[in-house]
Amino acid sequence: MKNGKKTLAIILSLVMCLMLVAACAPADAPTGQGATGGGEAGSPPVTQPPALPEPPAPPREEANLAEHIEIILDNNQIGVLNPMSPASHTPGTNQTFTMIHDRLLNYNIESGEFLPALATTWHTDDYQTFILTLRDDVYFHNGDHFTAADVVFTVNHALDAAGTNVQAQWSPVETVTALDDYTVEFVLRDLNVDFYFNMTMPMTGMLNERAINEDPDLGAAVGTGAFRLREFVSNDFVTVERNDAWWGGVMPTQSITLRFIPEVAARTIMMQNGEAQICLGIGSEDMRIFTDDPDNFFITLQTVNNPQGISFNMANPITADPYFRRAVVHGINRAEVAIVAAGDWGLPPGDDEGTLWGFQTEFRNNDLPGWAFDQDLARSYLERSSYNGETVEIAAAVITNVRGAEVIQQNLSRIGINVVINQMDAPSLAAHWAAEDNRSQIVFHGFQFTLNSASARHNFVPGGAQNRANYDNAEVTRLLNEAATMTDRDEREATFMRVQELIHDDLVGKNMMWRIFGQVAANGIGGMYFPPDTHWTDFRHVYWDLDA
Repeated sequence: MKNGKKTLAIILSLVMCLMLVAACAPADAPTGQGATGGGEAGSPPVTQPPALPEPPAPPREEANLAEHIEIILDNNQIGVLNPMSPASHTPGTNQTFTMIHDRLLNYNIESGEFLPALATTWHTDDYQTFILTLRDDVYFHNGDHFTAADVVFTVNHALDAAGTNVQAQWSPVETVTALDDYTVEFVLRDLNVDFYFNMTMPMTGMLNERAINEDPDLGAAVGTGAFRLREFVSNDFVTVERNDAWWGGVMPTQSITLRFIPEVAARTIMMQNGEAQICLGIGSEDMRIFTDDPDNFFITLQTVNNPQGISFNMANPITADPYFRRAVVHGINRAEVAIVAAGDWGLPPGDDEGTLWGFQTEFRNNDLPGWAFDQDLARSYLERSSYNGETVEIAAAVITNVRGAEVIQQNLSRIGINVVINQMDAPSLAAHWAAEDNRSQIVFHGFQFTLNSASARHNFVPGGAQNRANYDNAEVTRLLNEAATMTDRDEREATFMRVQELIHDDLVGKNMMWRIFGQVAANGIGGMYFPPDTHWTDFRHVYWDLDA
């Protein structure tokens, strides 16, 4: 059986053993329009993952809806609310962007369709020049009318934001031009079949130039979205309030707070006391409290697409040595990393799983050989390496990854590698790794894969916002660039398969575990959306029926 199928079987077994009550979630947060609009046939194919959640029923007409909902974030605090900052690369930030910003297009991960959002029609004849027609009834939260000029400003602003995810999404653009107030033209440097998909990512929402000029810190939080920013305390909480003038309709909840609570025990107490209604980070040791109380709580399972693992800094002389990298990966007990880092909610890859790719990202190559835990073999590689007792630094942010790094530290000490851990918060880690003076040899992080294989670029191309390895393989870069020009699905698949082989042979990094999140919610909560790709987590439609 192939590795991907093995992993899926293990996940399903784990889910059954946990005996959790799963809740449905929407396949795509609707834009307020029933029609799928002006898309075209022949858009680049995207393989869809299995078992995507079905849309739930909307609130009952007679529902007694709460005005406010408190949501506890997992390990990903919100440091900044500016997509133009490298520190904005966290799930919590993307969740906030989805609420306060609108994108040009939306994407239905169940059907693979592009859906209208700020753009009502979109067209290309050659995947290099794209014409989009915009809505004429959209206003920013500060009252400014949204037009094509805002698209031009946003994209050009993003292209100047070096080292960010948003720059990566717009990087194919050569020129963006307002043909009139409601028509915009994109001309790309090269043919790119993934460009529509790029426009759907949370960080690509449209910005307001006047707001940014007036407030460089929070002006980027002025959007056109279903919610507007009410209050923000960095690394603590963000509160948004409903935008009743939103072009897409009125959301069911008046205000929502996303709150970062670092102490796991405090999260449990807050849920029990009713201080919060949704929690994304209950500790595995406390989960029984909620599974044993079905009258008040339910759990939604979310198997996360992104591998949680290590990247080697290929620009550092110690980790640039292939023998040293092999010593490290053979010296780590991934089962121990997973259980210490995440308990029952961390699933280690098998020793025969060598693929570094999203679990449900299209074109996953399940036939690459693994890196078995074998400390004798690790010592033999270490002896052949140039390592001479130097201290090796592992950078890590979120608490699960810090715990995993501590296990790695212990494992590697047994084979003769001295390790220190540089712990920081998630925004600081993103900035640290982008800095020219970064001296960490290893980073423990979540790889950022969407369901679209083009997301590999951000992980493995020089300058990619998620290229934590400082990886630079000219052949990989060439293949990823060529894949963006391929309209034939079989040709694209063969190219991405080859990319994975090269990444494997170069040993850029290693998956340490898959995460399964048990999201706890109070009974009566509905409208949640927890897909395998955490980029698409959407709280806009969340509601709390107090009488349910």
